[in-house]
Amino acid sequence: MTRDDDYRSDYSADTIRYLAAGFGMGLLVGAALGILLAPKSGRETREQIKEFATEIGSRAKTVAGDVGGRAAETYGRVSERARATAGEMTGRARKMGATITETAATMKEVTGKVTRAAKEGYKKTMEELRAAEADADEEAESDKA
Repeated sequence: MTRDDDYRSDYSADTIRYLAAGFGMGLLVGAALGILLAPKSGRETREQIKEFATEIGSRAKTVAGDVGGRAAETYGRVSERARATAGEMTGRARKMGATITETAATMKEVTGKVTRAAKEGYKKTMEELRAAEADADEEAESDKA
């Protein structure tokens, strides 16, 4: 399931919950108005209000528990995703570090080889130049004589 699918399923579930909560609140308000406006004695009305308040309190606790459970579930999912992402990023960083270390070692080795080759080439060239100079000096001496 993709993130978009998670979002859509959460969105539609939340929409249904909000609609149900709104419907429930409407029922509660309607019942409260019915109790207050019904022609009954004060004692009966107070008893009905007390029962109604107890019922509302019970329902509020249930809704609060549901909301708390949903929040804990969401926190758990988000925490799990964050841990997984952090672990994945740590793994990638370690892999990149190893690759960089490997590349640096290879570059050091190649640089050493190039430096040695350059020094050897320089020595050989200088020897050849000295030999050519000596030959030229000898040839010049023999031409004078």
